[in-house]
Amino acid sequence: TCYSVSYSSVYEIYVPRSYVPKQAVPLVIVGHGGNSTMSAAYARSTALSYINAYKAALGETLGAVVVAPATERGWSPIGDSLIFSTISKVSREYHIDPNRIFVVGQSMGGHLAWRSAMTFTDRWAGVSPQSGGYTDYVTNHTIENIYGLPGYGTWGTTEPYGLTQTNQILKAWLEANQFPWTMVQKAGGHE
Repeated sequence: TCYSVSYSSVYEIYVPRSYVPKQAVPLVIVGHGGNSTMSAAYARSTALSYINAYKAALGETLGAVVVAPATERGWSPIGDSLIFSTISKVSREYHIDPNRIFVVGQSMGGHLAWRSAMTFTDRWAGVSPQSGGYTDYVTNHTIENIYGLPGYGTWGTTEPYGLTQTNQILKAWLEANQFPWTMVQKAGGHE
């Protein structure tokens, strides 16, 4: 269970087969997609689908513990609270390297990854927002907060909600200001 001030939730977790307690391992926090009107059961099944999607590459290949908190309330404003309570709990149960904690998220979780990168830059080893983001990050200068934080962002050529154009703007700003990010537009949409 993970907690916010007035909210508790659950998370799905994947521990790699190579895990041994005496060796510190990376932790990847996964922000699932969805919306703030999904049921708790649907949020949990969505979190599990993200674990299943990431466990081979992030869990087995990188040897990371992969955890996806479930939220039916969306990620704002409770997202950071759920992330940090999850990190706290998982770090008590597994030997997590505090210098190798990453945040990845898609759609609603992609927005979470961007916000967490800008708000808690010094807490992450890297972030990977997928199909998320807002142009406000450039106009209100919060994108400047991620200087020095490695990132890898992706989005599709046919994203809804203007996300294709938004990510092109974010990419242009990051490149113009020489931030250590790789931004990749892929074929497809919001999947």
